[in-house]
Amino acid sequence: MYPEYARQASAAGDTGVAEVLNGTAKDELRHAKAFSKKVAKLGRQCPTSS
Repeated sequence: MYPEYARQASAAGDTGVAEVLNGTAKDELRHAKAFSKKVAKLGRQCPTSS
């Protein structure tokens, strides 16, 4: 989503907005990776039912 908005902003000549959106995209990717790691860790620690 953010990369596409950044491309549109860049095409419209608004490089400042494009930079912000690209930064936001990188932040969201980092958050998603961290969240996925935590979820996977919780999954391994949860007791299984018999």
